[in-house]
Amino acid sequence: VGYAMAMAEELGLEDDELRAQLAWAGFLHDIGKIGVPDAILLKKSSLNQEEWEEIKRHPQIGYEIVTQISFLQEAANIILLHHEHFDGRGYPKGLRKENIPLPARIFAVADALDAMTTDRPYRPARKLKEALEEIRGLSGKQFCPKVVKALFAVGDKKLLTIKQQVKGAGDVTIIQKSLEFALK
Repeated sequence: VGYAMAMAEELGLEDDELRAQLAWAGFLHDIGKIGVPDAILLKKSSLNQEEWEEIKRHPQIGYEIVTQISFLQEAANIILLHHEHFDGRGYPKGLRKENIPLPARIFAVADALDAMTTDRPYRPARKLKEALEEIRGLSGKQFCPKVVKALFAVGDKKLLTIKQQVKGAGDVTIIQKSLEFALK
């Protein structure tokens, strides 16, 4: 959530409600994985095609869960679209470029950065610098160039600070701090 908020700030996104929805989407974006078997989520090797198709269902499942909550409609849309790729090769809808709402494009970059720099069952965390270089290389393909530019404008020092805050905080503290940041 911290990465998304920092990029939103760089992009001049000042709408408090939209920033709050972006924060909620950050907390809830993988809730749809509740519908994916643990054997797939915790697998230590590469996924086969069938398993990959199961994983690709999580944004839709998450969307269906979160749309049940009236005040989280925009967050639900971000959750649904956070795996769309700027070049149209993402999922679940195959949207391209500006057809992907800006908050979903922001969150796609934030989610990828967090995923790359966090330990996973199938691989160790990467260093921030390596992750940033991969994101730079995917600008215009997987990620919106404007959002990637905002990520780099945030700066390594602030990104490291965000990573350390998340690593050292409990879930309740993360939610509280992120919402305070979103609404300031």
